[in-house]
Amino acid sequence: MGLRDWLAGLGTEELRRLLAAVRGGRVRPGASRALLIQLGLPGHWSEPLEILAAGGWTAATLAEALAWGVQERERSDGGRLHLVSTDPGIADAGFVGTAVVLRQLFKRAEREVLIAGFRVTDRGILECLRRPDAGALDVRMFLDLDPSVDAHGRKRPPPWPPRPELPGRWWREFVGEVWPEALDPPRAWYSPLTLGPDEEGAWRSMHIKSVVIDRHTWLVTSANLTDRGQYRNLELGAVVEDATVAERVIRHFELWVEAGVMVEFPE
Repeated sequence: MGLRDWLAGLGTEELRRLLAAVRGGRVRPGASRALLIQLGLPGHWSEPLEILAAGGWTAATLAEALAWGVQERERSDGGRLHLVSTDPGIADAGFVGTAVVLRQLFKRAEREVLIAGFRVTDRGILECLRRPDAGALDVRMFLDLDPSVDAHGRKRPPPWPPRPELPGRWWREFVGEVWPEALDPPRAWYSPLTLGPDEEGAWRSMHIKSVVIDRHTWLVTSANLTDRGQYRNLELGAVVEDATVAERVIRHFELWVEAGVMVEFPE
């Protein structure tokens, strides 16, 4: 991961906190995970800081880069919004990779994560939800349940399982084959409206692709949480750092649950 990708994956307040720590002499390139945690900073920052140290970066040059990052954020929508893209062809035009940003968002989460996905199959990115030295995150997922595909998004030939049995079978398949091993499964919901055609023969999908981190940061994107969506397709999205917006997104899903539009997967 390059410095630009790392900085782009940090929230504006995180950039300011890191800049203050570097300017205050508490953090420099090569800082250990233990030191960062002691200072109340995310321990996973140690990896990019080690890479910078190996590349000859000093505290002064890092501070300059961080100051530039904060300035750019504040100049663009007050630091509350930045764009992400799946397309290496325009990486130098101010767009940062979807997978880089999503990994950083998952790693920086401290309390809770909401994931809404039409397709969620990238186990490597889901691994970033693991917390080896802290309490588990509160993870909620809203997933599309399509009888014609399995939990990997692969076409499932008919006959499909009966509707009453389908949610339980699909969920066990997702937890057993897609969700990271030895990581507690999240609570998850699906819409019964997607289990078959309506009275007019039309099918529906839960087509949202969104992530909310700690009720403060919202990623909305065209990209599925799949290898294609994160690395190969042409995709575009935005990260919005605004607690009011994030709370409204969460409330939207909660209203769906209260109305029965979304129901929880059976164990």
